[in-house]
Amino acid sequence: MVARISKDPDALLDYAVDWQSEWLPEGDRVIAASAQVQSGLTLSFQTLVSGVHVIWLDGGTVGQSYTVVSRIATEDGRRNDFTFIVDIRER
Repeated sequence: MVARISKDPDALLDYAVDWQSEWLPEGDRVIAASAQVQSGLTLSFQTLVSGVHVIWLDGGTVGQSYTVVSRIATEDGRRNDFTFIVDIRER
């Protein structure tokens, strides 16, 4: 099941994917993260802090849904994606 998040089109918000505590075994660590955002939604900024991939999103069109993918690589060679949907709604 894919996670769904609601966002106002005027909001600039951060969304966190906690890879370190939610997925990785002890001793491994995330060394790279990148976000892929469907056209129409703006990726404003992203950072990696202690295994948490923080993705800042802006814009979108009311009534539309956008796919966002957090992709990581780890020190021990693991790779994984987490996909979530952002539904744009007036709040």
